[in-house]
Amino acid sequence: MEKKSSKLGWVIAAIVIVLGIGAAVYALAMPSEKSNTESTAGSTSSDSSSADTSNPDTSVSSTEGNITQITFRDDGFVKPVMTVKAGSTVRVANQSSNDMQFSSNDHPAHTDEPALNLDVLAPGESASFTAPSTPGEYGFHDHINDQFTGTLIVE
Repeated sequence: MEKKSSKLGWVIAAIVIVLGIGAAVYALAMPSEKSNTESTAGSTSSDSSSADTSNPDTSVSSTEGNITQITFRDDGFVKPVMTVKAGSTVRVANQSSNDMQFSSNDHPAHTDEPALNLDVLAPGESASFTAPSTPGEYGFHDHINDQFTGTLIVE
């Protein structure tokens, strides 16, 4: 009887150890929000101006002077294909009711064009980046909900 209890104790201990190792591997494999923020802090400038979501005419993606605005709503990017001049300023405005994180493709690495990678934007927040100096097409998406995608065409 004592040997059965001893074996059961060893089995339970082994299961606990395996679960602990699995949890540690999972935690290490997940990207850290802090490291994402630190790696992109130099390439973004957040401004806390909130967009007017009550007037639909002011919340579409547009180009104003040298600044192109990409607007994000609950159903995704208002205009998922935007054309900008190389080196111009692009502002991303979160007019959704949830946090969003504008990121370059491919998901989840975001390595295609690091200049596009922004910090998490709360509802009503916006941030800007400088468009790449090399003409081409640059894919982007919302990192938090990667079904929302778009393309930035740089001329």
